[in-house]
Amino acid sequence: MRKYAILVISILAIVIFASGCTSETQNKTYNLSGIYFNYPGAWSELSSDQINLTSDSASAIVAVSDDSGQTGVLIQSTPSSSQSLTDFVNLNKASIKKMGYAILSENTTTVNGVKAHQIIFNGNDTKQVMTLFKKNNKIYYIVFNSQPEDFDSQQTNYNMVLKTFKVQ
Repeated sequence: MRKYAILVISILAIVIFASGCTSETQNKTYNLSGIYFNYPGAWSELSSDQINLTSDSASAIVAVSDDSGQTGVLIQSTPSSSQSLTDFVNLNKASIKKMGYAILSENTTTVNGVKAHQIIFNGNDTKQVMTLFKKNNKIYYIVFNSQPEDFDSQQTNYNMVLKTFKVQ
């Protein structure tokens, strides 16, 4: 009888662990108007009236955020038939400095198969990464913001957005 009880408990434990009874949530997918990316399942899309634009000339595509509203990603685009990516990077760096924010670092990466430029900066109790790239005569801005103390732990979520981001 004792062997039977141990067997039942062992099987029950295996079933519970295998059933996915964890606190992790499935990722969500944004797929609208030729824009596709994954983002954390615990995050939500923001309505258009909740989105604050970083530039008057850019139009918001979508923003996703955690429940606190303190960590999220904003995606914008602006037409750019004649201006280069470098022009837009320099313009944004000047705007960041004009707002009194401190540029911490810059680097290049690849988004959707094209070269992208990243600007990491602090400002207004946030730490942000602005990733800019040009595709189909548009400049795309993918802006991640978080509280400085949460930045490193949330970087994985931002990287998920960047790695899965596609423009058709």
